[in-house]
Amino acid sequence: MLGVFTTLPAGAWEVSSAYSLGGQYSDNIGLVPDNEEEAWVGLAMARYGIRERSGNLDLDAMAQLEYRDYQTDLLDDELLFSLDANAVWTLAPGRRFWHFEDYYRQADSDPLEPPTPENREDTNVLSTGPEFRWRLSPYRTAIAGARYGYFWFEEDDVDSQRLSAYARLVHDWRARTQLSVNGEVTTVGYVEEVHSDYNRGDVYARAEQTLARGVLQVDLGGTHIQRDEDDDVSGILGRVALNLDVNSYSTLDSALIYQYTDVGHDILTTASRDGAVGVLDEQVTGDLYYIRHGELAYEWHGVRASLRVVGVLREEDYEDDPADRTVQEVHGHVGYRLSDTLSLALSAIHVRQDFRENDVDITERHLGGGLHYRINSRLRAALEGGTTEQDSNDPSIEYRENVWLISLTYERTPFLE
Repeated sequence: MLGVFTTLPAGAWEVSSAYSLGGQYSDNIGLVPDNEEEAWVGLAMARYGIRERSGNLDLDAMAQLEYRDYQTDLLDDELLFSLDANAVWTLAPGRRFWHFEDYYRQADSDPLEPPTPENREDTNVLSTGPEFRWRLSPYRTAIAGARYGYFWFEEDDVDSQRLSAYARLVHDWRARTQLSVNGEVTTVGYVEEVHSDYNRGDVYARAEQTLARGVLQVDLGGTHIQRDEDDDVSGILGRVALNLDVNSYSTLDSALIYQYTDVGHDILTTASRDGAVGVLDEQVTGDLYYIRHGELAYEWHGVRASLRVVGVLREEDYEDDPADRTVQEVHGHVGYRLSDTLSLALSAIHVRQDFRENDVDITERHLGGGLHYRINSRLRAALEGGTTEQDSNDPSIEYRENVWLISLTYERTPFLE
């Protein structure tokens, strides 16, 4: 895809914009098992980003508007919008803060169907509120805060308003070890009366260890949820996260999560972690579910080459909806700079979903690659291609698609890269 990035200095603000044009060919634009139709898609994109690092404001925001012109009557043209915004406003240094998060993205309405425009809906999650800190002693700090949230979905009746509050007592046990006890309460009210409102309480202990080259964080506690129209549920809350700089050119990140969640909370957590505009993998439902989630990511950067490998294993158990599933994912990306002007990128994705209640399994495999030629310091041409194949024990959702993309990019990206 073509991208144009322009930087406008504004004091401490970093402002970037991107404008894109491109042409994409698909030999199976409808993602159907039989009677495939080939088509070209015209692509136009505009992206705008802001980053601020100052004494009282820490802000990252990126908005993307994309238009897809399908040269076929099979699909309607699309206008897609995405937004990632995260800000912390310091009202009083070390004592009072205001947090703001907003993520506008697209999600598949039905995960059992191919990801066509008809199976895509807009979502938006908003969370904002204050945080207060008190230094009780040289080794202890008390933290309290509150959040208001509104989670919106275009097609499904799972819109909700959320009020939450939290309190933490943090103890600096050793020079590199921090311990805390944490309590959080959340009230969730659905706009439509088709789902059960609930009150949630979480209590857990946290240990955070600063390592020589990274950080290890461990949470252990429990969750109790009181539902207005259904039985109460309780479960263990456990989270382990390790972020490690293996050496000066490689990193290792891992996470292990056991907890109750819902689609709104899941989207907020996932979006804030990866901080990238994209399509969500969460199932859109008003039900609660318990996740067992493990992931491992390794990233390496050399003088000419780069490598990133991510593995995910996830199990979701829903309270009422027949949507239980197990997900296995492996993502790989290799980049290699052939010369000062020519670079090569290769990617591979393997995803298997086992929907246990529906007795449906889906395996998706993707192989792709691209050549990127830098015409000058700001202008780049690219030719990309890929093959996606989806297999299932339900033949009606199987498909195979080959895609080619031609693009020209003019860019100037101080922080979007």
